[in-house]
Amino acid sequence: MKTITALGTTALIVCSGLANGAIVDVQRFNLFNHPSGAIDPQLYGLRLDSFVDPSEAVTFSFEDRITNDSNVQLIVREFDNGTTTIQIVGEVWGNSAASGSFFGTFALDVTYTVETNPGSADGWVDPDAGPNDIGSLTQLTDDNGDPFAGIPLVINTRSDAQHGNPFVFLQDGYRISGDNSTWVGRGWVQDAGTTNDFLFTAAAVVPIPTAAMAGLMGLLTLSGVHANRRRR
Repeated sequence: MKTITALGTTALIVCSGLANGAIVDVQRFNLFNHPSGAIDPQLYGLRLDSFVDPSEAVTFSFEDRITNDSNVQLIVREFDNGTTTIQIVGEVWGNSAASGSFFGTFALDVTYTVETNPGSADGWVDPDAGPNDIGSLTQLTDDNGDPFAGIPLVINTRSDAQHGNPFVFLQDGYRISGDNSTWVGRGWVQDAGTTNDFLFTAAAVVPIPTAAMAGLMGLLTLSGVHANRRRR
């Protein structure tokens, strides 16, 4: 019953936060490597050609090397000032695209300020690079799996005539043959003249329907009340 009481308390806190309207998580997605983003021998969700040196591309897998489960999420948030952001956060695996060398695991955390897509496909677009588009890539372990006291690598977005929007996340099956419904994210990060970009697919995390959530919170709260009464 202690666990149920704690869950009831947490649910009430979440509900209170939503009522205040400060921040609302609109949707969450699990992220995966894009099937057409192959640079032998790995698929990837993030590519940084100048990560080691300009001559060696490094790709970062969004999937666990053993289970192929997603290690990264995309979170769409709305703020009470009308701002919408997309946060890409999780653990990624670094690999050399040329030699297959493993560079260890990294904590990825990038945020884009976005707008609802004005086109036909559902989704969001970052119209221009700005000071609110920020990110970091911090090494967690080395190639032997040992802890690594790394310095965060700052990721800055870019926007120019050649590459267009700094970041796009649309349900359009981008670069997937015969597919126009898979969620795909793609966007550029600052570089020194080489390719450094996101390219990943996404699967929505199904939320608990509003009515079911309200009922669940009610049950959890009642369970907490009954548990407290029994203890007294």
